[in-house]
Amino acid sequence: MKAKAPNHPDATPGVKPLTPLHDSPLTSSANPQEESLQLRHRLDRALDAAGIGVWEYDHVADASFWHPCLRALLGYSAEQAPTDLASWLSLIHPDDLPDVQARVETMLSAAGNPADNLLFEAEYRLRVADGRWRWFYARGRVVQRDALGQPLLSMGTLTDISERKNAELLSQTSAQAETANPQQNLAESFGAIRDTKQISQQEALQHSETLLRATLDSTADGILVIGENGAMLIANRRFQELWRIPGELVAAGQDEPLLSYVLDQLTDPEGFMRDVQRLYRTDEICWDILHFKDGRIFERFTRAVLLDDQQARLWSFRDVTEERKIQRTLDVERTWLRTLIRTIPDLVWLKDLDGAYMLCNPAFE
Repeated sequence: MKAKAPNHPDATPGVKPLTPLHDSPLTSSANPQEESLQLRHRLDRALDAAGIGVWEYDHVADASFWHPCLRALLGYSAEQAPTDLASWLSLIHPDDLPDVQARVETMLSAAGNPADNLLFEAEYRLRVADGRWRWFYARGRVVQRDALGQPLLSMGTLTDISERKNAELLSQTSAQAETANPQQNLAESFGAIRDTKQISQQEALQHSETLLRATLDSTADGILVIGENGAMLIANRRFQELWRIPGELVAAGQDEPLLSYVLDQLTDPEGFMRDVQRLYRTDEICWDILHFKDGRIFERFTRAVLLDDQQARLWSFRDVTEERKIQRTLDVERTWLRTLIRTIPDLVWLKDLDGAYMLCNPAFE
């Protein structure tokens, strides 16, 4: 259908009618299939550039479809993406799930007329493919209902808002942003939480606990805090994932069973145990590297902290296996390149921008 001419009876006087999308010079094509493909590619690029993913849900078939942009946003392949509502909900953070379900129910219970077709909006955490929790802003609406008003099809979007949410959470737990190592900043935020003096003491405590939990579950580091007498005060999900610890051991809340379980994973369990026992007796701040029998490498940071007026120790673990592999590869290539430069008969030299010699090979000398 062509756009109406300006003098068409239905046209608004003085207003130039819109050019239909298929008449746009960006999309015009003699082949409708090619035109449709061009539009789809443009949409994909726009969504990808905006960090937005699209989803659809068939209520009758209990089937969910994630647009490729959404799968890419969360790092899932087509085979890994959820295919029904239950598997989708299983990816939502347990603390956020009740609110999300309540909002979905409100949207679905609305009547079928357009005036009552409510928009679903929520901010919640989803587990992405690498196991981390990331924050998303979700919007959706029922787009098709049957004659009785029952939902048939819903559509919506997910937008990654992790950077904004993490910045908000960290700004509430720390009055001053430091440029030191993020693991050290996280440890220092425990002290900042204790200074919350806003409303009643009980409300401030609950508020601090919520912020702490959200911050811990948003970090890529495994965090463990052990208090007096070996009581486990804090352990985030990433800690449990990194050390592959069964849920019942974490629920027991004691350090000794955890140590017994993890020792067999390490190449040097005796040295690990000596360090742990020594550090528990001091206020020492320590950085070191842990090597696992399966080839994994962890960076460990620990320091003494004061929580709720009791002495405790913070342990932070980060999987640096891939980083170390890359570094080893770079070292090998650097050695190979240095050997090549020193042995080839051609003259090789390097100058800085000021013309000063920085290096040269023996042939040049």
